[in-house]
Amino acid sequence: MRKSMKTLFTISVLLNVVLLGVLGGIAYKHWANHPWQKVKSDLDPETRNVIARNFRSTHKEIKPLAQRAHEQRETLMEIFEAEEFDADAFDAAVAAMQENQEKVMDIKIDTMKRIAKELPPEERVKLARKFVSALERDHKRHKSRDEKWKHPDKPGSEVMSPESQKE
Repeated sequence: MRKSMKTLFTISVLLNVVLLGVLGGIAYKHWANHPWQKVKSDLDPETRNVIARNFRSTHKEIKPLAQRAHEQRETLMEIFEAEEFDADAFDAAVAAMQENQEKVMDIKIDTMKRIAKELPPEERVKLARKFVSALERDHKRHKSRDEKWKHPDKPGSEVMSPESQKE
């Protein structure tokens, strides 16, 4: 029995080491392919420091707003899961979410402005190209989503039914 326990323990340790290696490789690959890593490689070290310093301060401002957004999503889910749908509560929850998103966007825009003020022109141009291309990708993603789902509040548009999606 003692020899079999040693064998099982050794196999367990080896499997754990292999699992940690695989998970570490996946995490590194995910991190290395992050868009910021590509942007960062094009910038001077001083520019990276300016950006990192500004992002750290921005993170402190955005963190409570992110927590509030999480709570607002939970509230919205409670409204949907309720026995009877409360349209007024839904409208209030969505308005609060939109207000929170606007605050986050304002902070991000102010941060980009602060960064741009601190950078030399050639570094600002490099960062601007990356920033604008990211905005364009985001806009295209939202545009394709908006084309898929039309909004009833916008004149001339209707919510797509599941049947019309199949076409």
